[in-house]
Amino acid sequence: MSIAERDTALTLLERLGPDERLAALHFMQFLLLPPALRAAELASPDDEAVTSADQARLVDGKSWFAAREGHGIPMAEVLADFDLREEDFPLGA
Repeated sequence: MSIAERDTALTLLERLGPDERLAALHFMQFLLLPPALRAAELASPDDEAVTSADQARLVDGKSWFAAREGHGIPMAEVLADFDLREEDFPLGA
């Protein structure tokens, strides 16, 4: 962006009212989102009904984590179930 373009953008921003400036700010923040998050923001809402079975699983899951003071299963245990180790997945590979 050139200095002239920057000055034009600032001038236009100053001409907007408070509500429009806030909308412009939100739009600029949206443009800075990573593509995957931007796609998620634009996706249609999930309109599938939550069933009583879904609610029961949610309650069970919350209880499971509460009983473990918010901790899940250590990754080493999960990997061990598949005869794998954390060392089998070097970082940056």
